[in-house]
Amino acid sequence: MAYFFPLWLAVLIYEGAYTRKFSFWEEVRMLWKVTLFSTPALPAIFFLGKIGDIISRAVIVLIGLLPLIIFPLLRTTAKKLLFKSGVLRNNAIIIGVNDAGRLALEALHKEKNLGYRIIGFFDARESNSTGTFQGIKVHGRHGHRTAPFFSGSGVCF
Repeated sequence: MAYFFPLWLAVLIYEGAYTRKFSFWEEVRMLWKVTLFSTPALPAIFFLGKIGDIISRAVIVLIGLLPLIIFPLLRTTAKKLLFKSGVLRNNAIIIGVNDAGRLALEALHKEKNLGYRIIGFFDARESNSTGTFQGIKVHGRHGHRTAPFFSGSGVCF
């Protein structure tokens, strides 16, 4: 009966479920796609393994339909727990102290499923090089002090 777990895992890996970040609905769509592509392969695996006669078609249908609901719930719950523990959380810096920076901040705050923590804004203009923007510290034109900020922030470029 455990034939479907390696199949789902292989398709999840193929779809990039463990190497890319998805917004919530993109992730749900990807999980549904994995389920819908994996389910038709199950009868073939069962019959090639010569166990097709002991597994009912209703079980195969349930194995295909239940993950449409269970996968998104389990995955988002697990990700929330990992974000809270700091495991999947990534630091991010928004470049630009303007409307585009504000919109980027709002979008990243709305989409918690990506796991980004905004640690600051960066702006090269002298007038915006200190203080805060939208309640978050602005880092700017500091000459030689800019490189140490980025190197110690945990931000990847």
